Amino acid sequence: MSHSSHTSRRNFLKSGSIAAAPLAVAAMPAAAAATDDGAARLARLEDERAIERLNQDFLRHFNAQGGSVPARLLAGDAQSNLGEQVTRLSFDHGAEADTLELSEDGLRAQGHFACEAEEACPLEGEETFAQMARFQGNMGGRSNRRATLELSYVKGPDGWRIEKLVLC
Repeated sequence: MSHSSHTSRRNFLKSGSIAAAPLAVAAMPAAAAATDDGAARLARLEDERAIERLNQDFLRHFNAQGGSVPARLLAGDAQSNLGEQVTRLSFDHGAEADTLELSEDGLRAQGHFACEAEEACPLEGEETFAQMARFQGNMGGRSNRRATLELSYVKGPDGWRIEKLVLC
Protein backbone atom coordinates (compact mmCIF):
# COMPACT_ATOMS: atom_id res chain seq x y z
CA MET A 1 0.00 0.00 0.00
CA SER A 2 1.42 3.24 -1.04
CA HIS A 3 0.85 6.29 1.09
CA SER A 4 1.51 9.50 -0.80
CA SER A 5 2.10 12.64 1.14
CA HIS A 6 1.13 15.45 -1.06
CA THR A 7 -0.44 18.58 0.27
CA SER A 8 -3.03 20.71 -1.31
CA ARG A 9 -3.52 24.41 -1.08
CA ARG A 10 -6.63 23.78 1.00
CA ASN A 11 -4.73 21.83 3.64
CA PHE A 12 -2.06 24.50 3.74
CA LEU A 13 -4.62 27.28 4.33
CA LYS A 14 -6.39 25.25 7.05
CA SER A 15 -3.19 24.71 8.98
CA GLY A 16 -2.26 28.38 8.62
CA SER A 17 -5.62 29.55 9.94
CA ILE A 18 -5.39 27.18 12.92
CA ALA A 19 -1.94 28.50 13.76
CA ALA A 20 -3.03 32.13 13.43
CA ALA A 21 -6.22 31.84 15.52
CA PRO A 22 -4.53 32.44 18.92
CA LEU A 23 -2.78 35.53 17.52
CA ALA A 24 -6.08 36.94 16.27
CA VAL A 25 -7.71 36.49 19.68
CA ALA A 26 -4.79 38.21 21.42
CA ALA A 27 -4.85 41.14 19.00
CA MET A 28 -8.61 41.70 19.20
CA PRO A 29 -8.65 44.25 22.11
CA ALA A 30 -6.07 46.41 20.32
CA ALA A 31 -8.12 46.27 17.12
CA ALA A 32 -11.26 47.21 19.04
CA ALA A 33 -9.47 50.21 20.57
CA ALA A 34 -8.26 51.29 17.14
CA THR A 35 -11.83 51.02 15.83
CA ASP A 36 -13.12 53.22 18.67
CA ASP A 37 -10.38 55.76 17.95
CA GLY A 38 -11.26 55.61 14.27
CA ALA A 39 -14.95 56.17 15.06
CA ALA A 40 -14.06 59.21 17.19
CA ARG A 41 -11.87 60.62 14.42
CA LEU A 42 -14.63 60.04 11.89
CA ALA A 43 -17.19 61.79 14.11
CA ARG A 44 -14.81 64.72 14.58
CA LEU A 45 -14.21 64.95 10.84
CA GLU A 46 -17.95 64.89 10.15
CA ASP A 47 -18.47 67.67 12.72
CA GLU A 48 -15.73 69.78 11.12
CA ARG A 49 -17.31 69.37 7.67
CA ALA A 50 -20.75 70.26 9.05
CA ILE A 51 -19.32 73.44 10.59
CA GLU A 52 -17.64 74.32 7.28
CA ARG A 53 -21.00 73.95 5.51
CA LEU A 54 -22.63 76.09 8.20
CA ASN A 55 -19.98 78.79 7.65
CA GLN A 56 -20.57 78.70 3.89
CA ASP A 57 -24.34 79.00 4.38
CA PHE A 58 -23.82 81.86 6.81
CA LEU A 59 -21.59 83.80 4.39
CA ARG A 60 -23.84 83.17 1.40
CA HIS A 61 -26.98 84.38 3.20
CA PHE A 62 -25.24 87.23 5.04
CA ASN A 63 -23.84 88.64 1.79
CA ALA A 64 -27.09 88.11 -0.17
CA GLN A 65 -29.21 89.79 2.51
CA GLY A 66 -26.92 92.81 2.81
CA GLY A 67 -25.61 92.12 6.29
CA SER A 68 -28.35 90.29 8.17
CA VAL A 69 -27.82 86.91 9.79
CA PRO A 70 -30.49 84.30 8.97
CA ALA A 71 -32.24 83.05 12.10
CA ARG A 72 -32.27 79.41 10.96
CA LEU A 73 -28.46 79.29 11.26
CA LEU A 74 -28.41 80.67 14.79
CA ALA A 75 -28.92 78.99 18.14
CA GLY A 76 -31.89 80.17 20.19
CA ASP A 77 -30.03 82.75 22.30
CA ALA A 78 -27.33 83.66 19.78
CA GLN A 79 -25.33 86.87 20.16
CA SER A 80 -24.04 88.86 17.22
CA ASN A 81 -21.49 91.66 17.35
CA LEU A 82 -20.69 92.30 13.71
CA GLY A 83 -21.53 95.99 13.57
CA GLU A 84 -24.34 97.67 11.71
CA GLN A 85 -22.16 98.95 8.89
CA VAL A 86 -20.77 95.54 7.86
CA THR A 87 -22.51 94.54 4.63
CA ARG A 88 -20.26 91.77 3.27
CA LEU A 89 -17.82 89.22 4.65
CA SER A 90 -15.43 86.88 2.91
CA PHE A 91 -13.01 84.40 4.42
CA ASP A 92 -9.37 85.09 3.61
CA HIS A 93 -7.85 81.61 3.77
CA GLY A 94 -4.47 82.82 2.55
CA ALA A 95 -3.88 85.43 5.26
CA GLU A 96 -3.63 83.45 8.48
CA ALA A 97 -4.16 79.93 9.67
CA ASP A 98 -7.81 79.45 10.57
CA THR A 99 -8.50 77.53 13.74
CA LEU A 100 -11.41 75.33 14.70
CA GLU A 101 -11.45 73.65 18.10
CA LEU A 102 -14.06 71.11 19.13
CA SER A 103 -14.80 70.43 22.79
CA GLU A 104 -14.10 67.02 24.32
CA ASP A 105 -17.79 66.13 24.45
CA GLY A 106 -18.28 67.18 20.81
CA LEU A 107 -21.19 69.52 21.56
CA ARG A 108 -19.42 72.89 21.30
CA ALA A 109 -16.80 74.42 19.05
CA GLN A 110 -14.81 77.66 18.68
CA GLY A 111 -13.52 79.05 15.41
CA HIS A 112 -11.22 81.96 14.50
CA PHE A 113 -11.17 82.89 10.82
CA ALA A 114 -9.30 85.60 8.96
CA CYS A 115 -11.71 87.55 6.81
CA GLU A 116 -12.24 90.72 4.86
CA ALA A 117 -15.16 92.88 5.95
CA GLU A 118 -16.84 95.44 3.75
CA GLU A 119 -18.33 98.35 5.64
CA ALA A 120 -20.73 100.82 4.07
CA CYS A 121 -21.79 104.25 5.29
CA PRO A 122 -25.41 105.14 4.57
CA LEU A 123 -26.28 108.13 2.41
CA GLU A 124 -27.17 111.23 4.40
CA GLY A 125 -29.89 113.70 3.53
CA GLU A 126 -33.57 113.72 2.73
CA GLU A 127 -33.37 115.05 -0.82
CA THR A 128 -35.21 113.14 -3.50
CA PHE A 129 -32.02 111.94 -5.17
CA ALA A 130 -30.59 110.69 -1.86
CA GLN A 131 -33.84 108.85 -1.07
CA MET A 132 -33.89 107.27 -4.55
CA ALA A 133 -30.27 106.19 -4.20
CA ARG A 134 -30.96 104.62 -0.77
CA PHE A 135 -33.96 102.71 -2.18
CA GLN A 136 -31.71 101.32 -4.91
CA GLY A 137 -29.19 100.09 -2.34
CA ASN A 138 -26.53 102.74 -2.89
CA MET A 139 -24.33 103.84 -0.02
CA GLY A 140 -22.37 106.96 0.82
CA GLY A 141 -19.07 105.15 0.85
CA ARG A 142 -17.61 101.68 1.15
CA SER A 143 -14.37 100.46 2.66
CA ASN A 144 -12.74 97.08 3.15
CA ARG A 145 -10.70 95.98 6.15
CA ARG A 146 -9.04 92.81 7.31
CA ALA A 147 -10.52 91.36 10.47
CA THR A 148 -10.89 88.18 12.48
CA LEU A 149 -14.28 86.54 12.75
CA GLU A 150 -14.69 84.64 16.01
CA LEU A 151 -17.52 82.13 16.03
CA SER A 152 -18.90 79.89 18.76
CA TYR A 153 -20.97 76.88 17.77
CA VAL A 154 -23.32 74.58 19.62
CA LYS A 155 -24.56 71.18 18.46
CA GLY A 156 -28.22 70.44 18.96
CA PRO A 157 -30.56 67.66 17.89
CA ASP A 158 -30.93 69.22 14.43
CA GLY A 159 -27.20 69.85 13.86
CA TRP A 160 -24.71 72.66 14.39
CA ARG A 161 -25.83 76.25 14.96
CA ILE A 162 -23.95 79.51 15.50
CA GLU A 163 -24.08 80.65 19.10
CA LYS A 164 -21.90 83.77 19.01
CA LEU A 165 -20.46 86.03 16.28
CA VAL A 166 -17.79 88.62 17.00
CA LEU A 167 -15.86 90.64 14.40
CA CYS A 168 -12.51 91.86 15.75
